[in-house]
Amino acid sequence: MLALAVQHKYVHYWVTDQETDELTHVFMAHPEAVKMFRSYYYVVQIDSTYKTNEYRLPLVEMVGVTPVGKSFVIAYALVTHESEEKYLWVLRKLKALLNDAVQLNAIVTDCEGGLLNAIPIVFPDSSHLLCLWHIYSNVETKALYITGQDSWAKHVTCNLFQAVVEAETEDKFNVAWGKLAREWAGVAAYIERQWFPHLEKWAKYRTNKITHFGNTSTSRVESAHANLKRWLNSAKLAVDSIWSRFHSLMETQHVEIRHSLELSRSRRLTGIQRLFSRLSLKISKNAISELREEFERGAKMTKDALTIDCGCVKATTLGLLCACSLHRISRNGSRVPVDVLHAFWRKLEYDGSEAMPTCDDDRLEELFEEIRNADPSMRSSMFDALYSQIHPEQEDVNEPRVNENPRGRPSRGTRRDPSAVEHARVRVRVGTLSSQRTPSSTPRSTPTVPVTPSSTPRSTPTVRFTP
Repeated sequence: MLALAVQHKYVHYWVTDQETDELTHVFMAHPEAVKMFRSYYYVVQIDSTYKTNEYRLPLVEMVGVTPVGKSFVIAYALVTHESEEKYLWVLRKLKALLNDAVQLNAIVTDCEGGLLNAIPIVFPDSSHLLCLWHIYSNVETKALYITGQDSWAKHVTCNLFQAVVEAETEDKFNVAWGKLAREWAGVAAYIERQWFPHLEKWAKYRTNKITHFGNTSTSRVESAHANLKRWLNSAKLAVDSIWSRFHSLMETQHVEIRHSLELSRSRRLTGIQRLFSRLSLKISKNAISELREEFERGAKMTKDALTIDCGCVKATTLGLLCACSLHRISRNGSRVPVDVLHAFWRKLEYDGSEAMPTCDDDRLEELFEEIRNADPSMRSSMFDALYSQIHPEQEDVNEPRVNENPRGRPSRGTRRDPSAVEHARVRVRVGTLSSQRTPSSTPRSTPTVPVTPSSTPRSTPTVRFTP
């Protein structure tokens, strides 16, 4: 695996056990993915998955997003377990791919304790968002145990709690929260205990102040997990087999991304309004679609309503112009200029130079001179240390030890175990889930069919909550 990484110019780091020489941590980043990350470093989604290797170690994937909406795997890491210490190591290697002046806009994760503690240490100036899908799933699980009925649980989650999440002002948030707390005190107590300490990471009246480009769930990294497991097709692979299949997947992914970027650079959109005529071939087609949708939203509002109720959410979350700004430009007979839009949407090519870590050549020469002037015994050990970093394939590195206590049931297949909410739904259907509700807290009317939260991806990722 290490020889393959050197041959294909991967950015790679590894740690071994000093006594057994067994591999304990490894970090791998494809050189093309590193270039993309240095151009599209604004948002990163991080999550781990199991059932990918014979050592039963968690595999951590870090996923970025391009302006054309394509996801790309920045890097992956194998670690012995999901602890703060291991995540600190992974995040520091991720940060090392960028120069010190670069800060991520947002990092999106689930509520994994090790990650929660490690992110503010390594990325103190970046906003941390919690996946809304995981939060909705956790709340629905709790609601199923309290209400004992699937319809009531969906009503609590998709109507009452969704109103809390989607509230765009603090006043609306408080009104929605008061309604949920009055109708279902048990669910409200759980939310207050479990999720209110992280309010700024999921409540939209707080997260709407962050430029996250629409990334409020870990759906991209969950999709990356599913895609990877289709390529692996086994939960019993050794590290070199994982590397080879991952490399093939990355090569295919990068071809698709280059093609999608080329389409935005070369294929002019038809039927575009004069308002957006300066933008074609200069920004992502996805950005133009968002602008047109926002302009149409504003067209349904009166001039006064635009001034008062626009919200300007797309200006802050997407780095685009909001409805009131677009209609002001339109009324003046002008056209939207390119340079008022966030740089993310204008990067239709990438070379990795923007965020390349700087190398101090003078300091490097000074270091070499210190090595030359050192005592021969010290010089030899320094040389060996440098050589092992440049040529890891020459080192005696043993395979990782098999993890005796992995998450998930042992299996040759790569399919994940059912999540907590899926278990609860099954128990409701077969009638083995007893309700914790009290008669006075149970509304008599039948709830309306809830709408599905707009931020919820279709696939159901693993949920950490244990009833």
